[in-house]
Amino acid sequence: MIGFDAERIRVVLNRGGFFAGALSPQDVARELGREVAVTIPYDVRVADAADTGRPLLTQRSKSDFVKAVRELAQQASTWMQGNGADTA
Repeated sequence: MIGFDAERIRVVLNRGGFFAGALSPQDVARELGREVAVTIPYDVRVADAADTGRPLLTQRSKSDFVKAVRELAQQASTWMQGNGADTA
């Protein structure tokens, strides 16, 4: 895939499962032949937060969106450290 080692590629499903007819993480995994590492759920408050310049992470720390973003950041950090990437 695009010249990257397949072990370095992770699938992130953004706005997963919100819209009618949206693909589920299972559908995406089956079609791509790769597990979905993190699903970021749709949250209408994200646009409001961007418009006001107040990150949702600081306003709604317990929302499913914020939890998923934190999980993505944690996994990315782990993947980078495991691959010897410079995280500084």
